[in-house]
Amino acid sequence: MPLIVEDGTLPTGANAAVSVADVDQFAADNPLTEGVAAWLLAATGTKEAGIRTATRYLAGLPFKGAARGRLPFPRTGCSETGGPTIGDSEIPWRYQEAACMLALKALAGPLLEDSDTGIRSVKAGPVSVEFEPGQTLTTSYTEAEALLAPLLRAANTLDAAPIFVPSTKPTAV
Repeated sequence: MPLIVEDGTLPTGANAAVSVADVDQFAADNPLTEGVAAWLLAATGTKEAGIRTATRYLAGLPFKGAARGRLPFPRTGCSETGGPTIGDSEIPWRYQEAACMLALKALAGPLLEDSDTGIRSVKAGPVSVEFEPGQTLTTSYTEAEALLAPLLRAANTLDAAPIFVPSTKPTAV
């Protein structure tokens, strides 16, 4: 499957937030970022797979507004918290840079894994959590998620205006 980068024009079959060249440049500009060494040694097909994995991860995040195509961006109704509005055909730099970071990490393994709750027991003092065999804490990509934070909806909020129905007085029977 060819890598088709979303550039804001909604190309058919878009499956990537960034190109291999974009991640190559990110790696060159950020040589101390985790995963750069593996990225530089990887074959093009492996790099493309890492970009697709990163793009799928990003698609699961609660961005503000509504996607216009298959991928999270471009979208309508998105603005940075306390910052500029993102144009309807714009791909924000924060999204692209996070995609690059995650593509590097994706070469080391899945960004998301299937799991159950996995907790077998919890102890209050001293605090202890025991997981079912094969279960672990969920991995968090703090740097990428912090970079994306201004583009994400706040936890437990909706991106639509609430609908209010005026109350009516019941009629006497």
